[in-house]
Amino acid sequence: MAKILTAASVKNLKPDPSKRLEIPDGGCRGLLLLIYPSGKRSFIMRLRRADGRMGKLYLGQRQPIDAGSGSTDAMEVQNKRAQGVDPFLESIRKESLKKEKASNTFGSLSRQFIEQYARPKLRGWRDTAVLLGLRPFNEDSFETIPNSLADRWSNKPVATYRPRTYSRSWMRFAPRPFRA
Repeated sequence: MAKILTAASVKNLKPDPSKRLEIPDGGCRGLLLLIYPSGKRSFIMRLRRADGRMGKLYLGQRQPIDAGSGSTDAMEVQNKRAQGVDPFLESIRKESLKKEKASNTFGSLSRQFIEQYARPKLRGWRDTAVLLGLRPFNEDSFETIPNSLADRWSNKPVATYRPRTYSRSWMRFAPRPFRA
């Protein structure tokens, strides 16, 4: 039978330098404390998916880590499951939203603009690419010019810019939620 994890017991557990440790919590079914060889600690919950397979749901890393934070997260997951919400699908949705926000950066949208609009419709698409900060590398790819617009704004979301400063064709290309 697994022991109930307390703040003192979690603090006293030492990492094994050769492998990752999975320590079950006796107070909450399916809750595991992971201790990595580097000393990093996080909680996961082992539970059955909607299709019947077993799965591990990563609950996260807390600083300072204690048993209470893991059990409260586990209780939230169990409450969501009782309401009929699949926690695995919810975590997949959150990850896809993060990826979608990351893809709506100035650098990625300027590459899409050149490939989908400027190259087929403009003779001087190479000049437009250089103005945006992209240098045509081959027929299919571009490299970023150092200290250019695409380089400086490569990781910033499009919503932080003032869209009125761009041309009408750029505004027609930009996604709807980011228009002013």
